[in-house]
Amino acid sequence: MKDKEELIIKVLKKRPKTSQDIEKLREILDFNHVLRNLKERFPETTINVLLKHLGYSFGCAKEAVFRHGDEASLFYIVLNGSVSVLSLIHISEPTRQAEISYAVFCLKKK
Repeated sequence: MKDKEELIIKVLKKRPKTSQDIEKLREILDFNHVLRNLKERFPETTINVLLKHLGYSFGCAKEAVFRHGDEASLFYIVLNGSVSVLSLIHISEPTRQAEISYAVFCLKKK
């Protein structure tokens, strides 16, 4: 799995991506249930555009990926680890926390 993860990261960091890079991503990201579901619902050309624009970013534990009110301009896929989402219902109410399996970030190593 380590070699596959390193290959994914290498391809994700490439700019611009070639058609061979896109094909590699299609093959190696089949393990990700979000992308697998997208591939079942959208035409190949749409998926290729998504894969062409995927990038890579690494986050550290406790690092905020985005904050309430931020413009939704990115789509995150967790390659390894997990992400927690904290949201305030009201200032006077306690914070609630929900685990999500997808939300490219690695915030907590397992």
